[in-house]
Amino acid sequence: MIPRGDHLINEKQRNKGLPGWNIEVITMIRKGLRVKQSITKFADGINRMRNST
Repeated sequence: MIPRGDHLINEKQRNKGLPGWNIEVITMIRKGLRVKQSITKFADGINRMRNST
């Protein structure tokens, strides 16, 4: 489905209505969660190595 031109304009106006930082905050939170997950995985690996000895 191809959106019409006026639809795109409405979309842009709607996006302007939203505060710009919302998107940045969401992406930062997502990145933070990803980092948190990798850190916990790393910590789990270290704990496993410690427990195995």
